[in-house]
Amino acid sequence: MTDAKQDYDIFYDLSAYEVYKISAESNYDSEQNAYFCNSIDFGLHQNAQIIKICKVFVKFFKLLHYYNIELGNGHISAKYPEFLNYWLKHQLIENNINEKHHKELYDYLKDNRKTFDPYDKLKDKIFDIQKYFKNINILHLLYKNYNDIKENGSNDCHSSLVKCKEYYNKALEKCFQGGDYKLCEGLKAFNKFYEANKNKILTNCPKIEIPKLTEFILLGTGSGKSENQNIGYNLVKNNFHNFYNGHRTIEHINYPDLTKLLSYKYNILFEHVAKENKNNMMNILHQFLQYCDENRKNEKLSSFMNEFIVEYYDKKKGEYDKIFEECKPNGKGKTYCQLYESCKKKFSNDFSIIETETEKLITQQEEYIKSLTPLQRWIFKAQSMFQDFDAISRISPTVMSTMVAIIVCLFFLYKLTPLSTIFLKEKKRRKIPLFFPERPINYVKDNNSEHMKAKPKRGKIRFAYQPN
Repeated sequence: MTDAKQDYDIFYDLSAYEVYKISAESNYDSEQNAYFCNSIDFGLHQNAQIIKICKVFVKFFKLLHYYNIELGNGHISAKYPEFLNYWLKHQLIENNINEKHHKELYDYLKDNRKTFDPYDKLKDKIFDIQKYFKNINILHLLYKNYNDIKENGSNDCHSSLVKCKEYYNKALEKCFQGGDYKLCEGLKAFNKFYEANKNKILTNCPKIEIPKLTEFILLGTGSGKSENQNIGYNLVKNNFHNFYNGHRTIEHINYPDLTKLLSYKYNILFEHVAKENKNNMMNILHQFLQYCDENRKNEKLSSFMNEFIVEYYDKKKGEYDKIFEECKPNGKGKTYCQLYESCKKKFSNDFSIIETETEKLITQQEEYIKSLTPLQRWIFKAQSMFQDFDAISRISPTVMSTMVAIIVCLFFLYKLTPLSTIFLKEKKRRKIPLFFPERPINYVKDNNSEHMKAKPKRGKIRFAYQPN
C-alpha cells in the first residue's frame, strides 16, 4: 500500500456516522448479506468477537451507502468507504483482537466483498492502516470532542476544549516534527470545519470566548515549496550554528514563542481560551521585533522579515488590530496589553510602522542597510564570522573526543580481533629449518662421476642462513 491511497480527511460527517453506527450495532444480526461472517473460524477464543465486528461492518456499510445515495454527499460524504476502513481497525484494536487476526479479517472481507458490495465502493479500500492509525486516531478524537460540544453541549465546556487543544497541538507536532504530510492535510481540513461550525460552539459555551483558527499553512514537502525556501524554519532547525545562510539563527532560549511558530512553519498553536491566544500572539510579535532590532545590520534580515509578514502577520492582522484597539485605552491588567506597551516603548519606530503600514517595515530595513558604510558592513560580517567560530569551538571538544574514541576503538579491533586479516594479507613463506640434518661428506673425486656432466640451473644460487 502506498501513501497515496491513505486519506486522513474522513471525519467531516462524524456526527452522522455516529448515528448510523448505533443503528448498525443494534440491527447487525438481521443483515442477510452478512451471513458469510458466520463461517469465520480463525479467531479461536476471539472468534465470536470477530464475527460480530464483521457483521456490524457489513451493516454499517449498507446504511452509509444507502443514505449517501438517497441524501447525497451533503449528508454522507463520498469518503465513507475510507471512514469504514478506519472504523474497522479501530474496532479490532478497541476489542483487543490479536494483531495476527487483523490481516485475516481484511482478507476475508475482500474475498467476500461481492456478497455485500456489488457496486465496488469498497474496491481497494479495505486494507490495514496500522502504520497510520495513531495519527488518524488523533484527528478522530479531535473531531469527536468538538462534535460533543457542538451537538450536545457540555456541562464542562472548559475541559472539552482543553482536550481539543491537546489533540490539535499533538497533531501539529506530529505533522511538522514527525513529517506526516497527510496529517497536515487533515489538520487543514479540520481548520475549515472548526470555522464553519464555530457559532454552534459559542451557543453551547456562552461563557467562554473561543479563539479563531487562521488558515492552516502548508509549506515544505508536498506543498510545491521546498523546505530550504522556508527561512524561518531553517533558522530554528539549524540553531546549532550562530548563522545560517547569512541569517542569525533563532534559539528557543531567547525566542521561545517565535521558535514554536517557526518550527510549525507559521502555524500557531491552538489555545482553547481567547485570552491565552492573545498572549501567545503578542509574545510572538514582541520576540520578532526584538530579533529584528538585534540584527538590524544584517543585510539578509529583510528577506526573513518579508516571509514573516506574508506568511503570518498579514493573515493574523485582523486579530492583531483588535488587540491593539483593546489595549490602547487601558489594558494594564492584561498580559497581552502589557506586551503591547512593551512593544511601543522598546521598538517604537518598528511597532508604529507594523501597526499602520506593514509593508514599509521592509522598505525601511533595506534603506537602512544601504545607508551603512562599507566599513560598517565589513565589521558586522567579521563579528558574525567570529561568533560562528565561537559556536564551532563550543562543540569542537565533543567532536574531537568522539573522533579519538573511534580511532582507539578501531586500533583495539585491529590488534585483538581477526579484523587485522582484512588489512594484512601475509604471503605463505617456505619454512627454512634452523638446523640441517648431518649428511656424509664425500670428496668431489670420490664417487662423483654421475655429477661430472651436470649443468647448474642458470641464475639460481641458494644459500642457507642460520642465525647465531
